[in-house]
Amino acid sequence: MCTAVALVGLAISAASSVVGFMGQTAQADAQEAMYEQNRLNSIQAMNDEVNQINLRTQQERVAASEELQTANRKQMADMATAEASAGEFGVGGLSVDMLLGEIASGYGRDRANTKGNLDMTLAQLEQERRGSETTRDNRINSVARGRRPSPIGLGLSIAQAGLGAHNTAYPNAGRA
Repeated sequence: MCTAVALVGLAISAASSVVGFMGQTAQADAQEAMYEQNRLNSIQAMNDEVNQINLRTQQERVAASEELQTANRKQMADMATAEASAGEFGVGGLSVDMLLGEIASGYGRDRANTKGNLDMTLAQLEQERRGSETTRDNRINSVARGRRPSPIGLGLSIAQAGLGAHNTAYPNAGRA
């Protein structure tokens, strides 16, 4: 009778261990699925941010190009006006050349400022792009991966139940 009770106890303990193992496995699979979805969402969020940064980069380049073209047209118009005015008043030579040089120099400084501002803006956007990658990594790392239970643990749990059943069936076994 004790042996039957011990075997029933062993069966219940073993079944309980198996059910627990299956539950832990299901929980690990669910955690891994949550991790994977978070990883995909993080990558998509980074891609969206990078696309916005790329669009802004393109807009900044176009704006700077238009500003430079406008400055070039205005410089040519101002220089033509200065030459025409000098011609109307009969002025020429070094003073006109100096005036034209000053006009060109002023627009040259403006163009250099525009290019410098563009370079700084592009550098900032590149830093934002890198920051998006860091944010992606932090988002991914914020969710733990699923950890499946060890089959060894299941085996040990069943072995422990077997030992307990043996000790129940044969309480004096091994004692002299």
